Amino acid sequence: MNYVLTNTGTKTFTTEQYLHNFLTFSQRNVGPNYRVYFPYQVTASPEVRQWQPPELKPVGRGQQWVDENPPMVSLENMILYTKTISSVPKTWIYKPDDYLGPDAIAVEQTDAGQRVVIDSSIRSSYVGIWTTSYQVSPEQFVIVTLAPGETVEYTRTYKFSADGSIPQDCTSDQIVNENDLSVISSAWLSSPGRANWNPSCDVFGDDVVDNKDLAALGQVWGRNAASPVPAVQWSLDETTGMTAADIAGSHDGSLIGFSADDSQWVAGHSGGGLEFDGTDDYLQVEGYHGICGGNPRTVSAWIKTQADPTGGLPIVSWGQNQPGAYWLVEVDEQQRLRLSCGSGFVSANQQQVGDGEWHHIAVVLDPADPRRPLISDVSLYVDGRRRTIYRMAESEINTGGVENLRIGASHDPGGSYFAGTMDEVAIFDGVLGTTAIHQAYLQ
Repeated sequence: MNYVLTNTGTKTFTTEQYLHNFLTFSQRNVGPNYRVYFPYQVTASPEVRQWQPPELKPVGRGQQWVDENPPMVSLENMILYTKTISSVPKTWIYKPDDYLGPDAIAVEQTDAGQRVVIDSSIRSSYVGIWTTSYQVSPEQFVIVTLAPGETVEYTRTYKFSADGSIPQDCTSDQIVNENDLSVISSAWLSSPGRANWNPSCDVFGDDVVDNKDLAALGQVWGRNAASPVPAVQWSLDETTGMTAADIAGSHDGSLIGFSADDSQWVAGHSGGGLEFDGTDDYLQVEGYHGICGGNPRTVSAWIKTQADPTGGLPIVSWGQNQPGAYWLVEVDEQQRLRLSCGSGFVSANQQQVGDGEWHHIAVVLDPADPRRPLISDVSLYVDGRRRTIYRMAESEINTGGVENLRIGASHDPGGSYFAGTMDEVAIFDGVLGTTAIHQAYLQ
């Protein structure tokens, strides 16, 4: 939406402008799986209580997980709804005084896989969140000062996405091809307010359609949202040898530390699998550095740990051992699925994966704002279901391209090794939605 405001009077004035953004998703009442998140650390007024992970407490003659959080809580840069909402007072959100980064905010219903990203070409001064039982309305307040005769032009942009959508799919036909290239060509070098402006082509989110958006289109050329294809995939169905074939491409992995007697090739979840002893076994892919920078990605695998493991268990790792530049999918010390990036991390609530049983895991990076990918943009799936957050430390993600990809080990010289069996390890250079991940679990 484009705005033009002119001071036709004789005095300077200051005014604020905002919009009600009444958002609901698939007719679901506000409650668990709703969240509002920001690209900066938030300060709320009135104060919103910090999220506390559920605790295992005595109940009757046994124990059970008890969640004592109020219906609305804050966690790092997010407002989360933990229980069904009736109504809460309007909440005011303030950014750090020295923050000058991207300003877009996002509202998401994680169970439905639907998201709206809201941005303004004029930086907001603060945000008000109005919440009722049926809607969430985050409202960016912009302040404008105009002298007599002055004019200001600005835009508000809304980007809607649903489960399995591809940001570069400008035509919304679920495939990236020459039709999308034609649409981008028609909007080339346009910006908000121009006659040929098309916000669906502004993949990079910087209010101009240019080479960055064209490059993003090229990265996923030919991709079909209905039939995602991995960039690399190790089925681990071998029965002999010291090589694991990449059945999606040419990035075969070398077995390091394994016995030469082929005893590591065992039954997997489907067909064969690769058993790791937890001491020094891992698979290394020479010359392949994973998905780098802040680019969208999905990692999936079937894993079966040894019963009652101790310490962290690396599943897949690559990047660079620097803050924000590492990418480590692991089972943490509490036997939960976790993604660590060298400084920040996020771990999954509800379902433990270090219990000696087969589990399908998936980790997805889907940046709300491509200019600043964050840990809060990461989704964790266990057994086909997206899991809520157990613990999180926010960090910007900019994965390095230094270390070779490893399966079953990190790159820390004193790090641990995976103990158990893996099967069907795959990496996608894009976002797999909830439906696709659930289908992979059911196969």
